[in-house]
Amino acid sequence: MKKAILLALTLGAAVAAFAQPVVGTLSNVNGLVTITQNDTLINASNGSTFVDGAQIVSTATGQVTISVNGCSIPLAPNQSLTVNSSSTCAELQAAIKPVASPLTSTAVAGGGSPALGLGILSVGTLAAYKASRANPASPN
Repeated sequence: MKKAILLALTLGAAVAAFAQPVVGTLSNVNGLVTITQNDTLINASNGSTFVDGAQIVSTATGQVTISVNGCSIPLAPNQSLTVNSSSTCAELQAAIKPVASPLTSTAVAGGGSPALGLGILSVGTLAAYKASRANPASPN
């Protein structure tokens, strides 16, 4: 019996050690807004809460007001904020980042679709062909 009580107290202390306090709430949620915290991604709704370090993202159709530390921080579509509860209102506002569209992030990262690669290859091939026609090689 003593071992069971000790185990229950130990597990309870471990859970309490990992639990993070809520630092803010969301309001005026329109469209798709997500919260990533504690390795979990959820869709936000009015009244959703979050912990320090949470990332809040508004998609192309989303917008939200973030309330933390007495500040009301609006996110427009395609913006994100990683919450730092020790930041001032001005620092939180300055920490808002744009969310790149998939096409932009793919192009910047050097990736791309097969069609894009084929298009670039075709343009290069056409340019080389035209250059060779304009300056034909000597038959000698």
